[in-house]
Amino acid sequence: MTKYSGLLKAKLQELLTARGLPVDGTKEVLIERLEESDKIAAELDQDDDDGEEAPAAPSAAAAAAAEPAVAPAVEEKKPEDAAPVEAAETPAAAGEAAKKEEEEEKKAEVTPETLKAAAIEHLTRKIARAQKFGEDQQATTLQADLARIEKFGLALDSAIARELGLAPAPKKRAAPADNSKHKKPKPNKRPRGGQVLS
Repeated sequence: MTKYSGLLKAKLQELLTARGLPVDGTKEVLIERLEESDKIAAELDQDDDDGEEAPAAPSAAAAAAAEPAVAPAVEEKKPEDAAPVEAAETPAAAGEAAKKEEEEEKKAEVTPETLKAAAIEHLTRKIARAQKFGEDQQATTLQADLARIEKFGLALDSAIARELGLAPAPKKRAAPADNSKHKKPKPNKRPRGGQVLS
């Protein structure tokens, strides 16, 4: 068996998708799935070999079929060694390309329907989170907002539009200047000497 623990999680997920297995879970879970898949494949190969005992040619064909199964695992390691070098050279370029694609998609897809769909999706996630953590009052408020958006659409000056980044945040008013330096001091009502007049 191949040592899967040395592979990256992304590579493990690629191997699982190639085998048609689920790719969710931690790295340890992914390794277990791959090892189980290897065991099952080995058992199937043994069953196939036991069932085809008659001529020698089919056993040679089975051996030839087994070799390609082993060869991809070896071949997958070779590109893996080259891939980290390429990945180390181009993460910034890949990030920039992804940002450009996202910006183009946003520009191309800005319609009232897409805004409404994004707001509905956002609110359903917020409602689920509020219900999960027992915040019933917030969940009912969010459900009312959801019903309003489903009926009337999304207003670009709403708080939800600002949360989604569709509208700029409201400008904060400048705090009043501290004029305490320029105020005249209040006169002292006490006469000198500490005597209090009554």
